[in-house]
Amino acid sequence: MASNHTSFYDWLVLPLVVRRRIIFLAKSSYFTGRGLRGRLRRHFFTACRQVPVDRSGGGAGEAALRTAVRLVGEGQLLGVFPPRARAPRMAGSTGAGPAWSA
Repeated sequence: MASNHTSFYDWLVLPLVVRRRIIFLAKSSYFTGRGLRGRLRRHFFTACRQVPVDRSGGGAGEAALRTAVRLVGEGQLLGVFPPRARAPRMAGSTGAGPAWSA
């Protein structure tokens, strides 16, 4: 499932309106915070079965992609938030809208 991710709360609202459990790819910093807030965030995202994604570039996200392929192969519903378009011809477009159908 691809969402346009126009709001920070998309990850929270989608599971409330979709009957199947959605497993999202989440940036790895949600799992590495310090202090009480960091531990609570890590616990929450882990309990919700979110998959951490290292977005530092290069091949950093390969492990998360392998996990995503495995989850889909198991019949799980994988939720992703495609990045906003960066090409000038797609300025202003976000997420999985028309820019992704080309």
